[in-house]
Amino acid sequence: MLQAEIIQNLKKAIKKLETKEEVEIFLEAPREESHGDYACNITMSLAKKLGKNPRELAEKIIKNLPKSDLLEKVEIAGPGFINFTVSEKFYFDSLAEILKKKEDYGRSDFGKGKKTMVEFISANPTGPLTIANGRGGYGGDVLTNVLDFTGHQVSREYYVNDAGNQVLSLGKSAQAAIGKIPDSEEYYQGEYVKEWAEEHRDHIYDEEPVETAEKFSEYILEEKIKVATGLMGIYFDNWFSEKTLHESKAIEKAIEHLQKQDLIYVKEGALWCKTTSFGDDKDRVLKKADGEYTYFAADIAYHQDKFNRGFEKCINIWGADHHGYVERMKAGVEALGYSRDQLDIIITQMVRLVKNGKDYKMSKRKGNFILVEDLLQEIKPDVVRFFFVMRAWNTHLDFDLDLAQEESEKNPVFYVQYAHARLCSILHKAKGMARKTKFELQDYPLHKSEK
Repeated sequence: MLQAEIIQNLKKAIKKLETKEEVEIFLEAPREESHGDYACNITMSLAKKLGKNPRELAEKIIKNLPKSDLLEKVEIAGPGFINFTVSEKFYFDSLAEILKKKEDYGRSDFGKGKKTMVEFISANPTGPLTIANGRGGYGGDVLTNVLDFTGHQVSREYYVNDAGNQVLSLGKSAQAAIGKIPDSEEYYQGEYVKEWAEEHRDHIYDEEPVETAEKFSEYILEEKIKVATGLMGIYFDNWFSEKTLHESKAIEKAIEHLQKQDLIYVKEGALWCKTTSFGDDKDRVLKKADGEYTYFAADIAYHQDKFNRGFEKCINIWGADHHGYVERMKAGVEALGYSRDQLDIIITQMVRLVKNGKDYKMSKRKGNFILVEDLLQEIKPDVVRFFFVMRAWNTHLDFDLDLAQEESEKNPVFYVQYAHARLCSILHKAKGMARKTKFELQDYPLHKSEK
């Protein structure tokens, strides 16, 4: 909040320079303590673009800064660095606000009334949740908490892909596991397939693959996925079934809507959508020549349903393997008549589980994957959550099991928890000793370590 306000004030000051140059502003810690709390080198890059002296530019920016109790002083250093020293009054005022608002400190109405959906995890009901799913799961849960804290009317949703060839393949996998049909490398090979198939052997022999698939995928959803999300401490407001899009004719209705906009054409017996009109690199098939709808057609209908439910902003959290799907989905949303800015897609990078310096492979088909629930049996839930969200979405994550289990300052969770325990101990000792008092700032100057 502090840095954000300084950056916002800098943007206002730069705007008064009447320049159209787009600049990105960063704050950093000065090399010397005497140079204040924050430093900014924006004048260096801006001076090159404007052909002006950095120090002279810094003087103009400082002169244009809005008046604020936030800063004690703003100075120019070296060739044109702008150094900021935060006023002690700001820290004392912030402390008073924290004591007053307590758990609500930081809460805002920034997103007041804005109906927002966050769809995350959404793993196919063809296998248990892996640690790869865990990264998007914990990240999505934290994001929804932040949105809720900032006043958004947020809804958590899990899109259940319970229709299509992958689910049918699950049914065939179970039938192959008991020898009813020949096995194939394309089928799911995990132990969970063999166990379920053996348990339901008698029924499977009398069923078509599609019937087996429906029962098996429902079992995975209810007994595996929902159990795992519960152990993770993640709860959804809605579990949306892809099958309902087919049953309600929502896909046909979405295509009819696109046809009215002259965005559908027929080629080689298939229905195509003109997504290139909205920035996609090629047009996309919605309905194959054999009459089967594509996954993209279902996704378009699903997003139309989201907006029809009144959501102004939809946020999708996808795995790294969906990176190439982003532009076509945004184009699809725009084709429906919505702004592409109403859909944000966050791509999470891969997770590598490391133990004793070696990594495990993850694959739902081959079965040698690491489950979220197995990880939670080895590592405490709060540690797992911390490790999954301590790295940026767009960076690969090495989840070090040895580090996660270590009870020393090397483990960031242990370090944070130790600091929390010390604070709680201080508060406990202060009970009965602390008293309300009035004080003047000059009588209680802040130590540098307190800033």
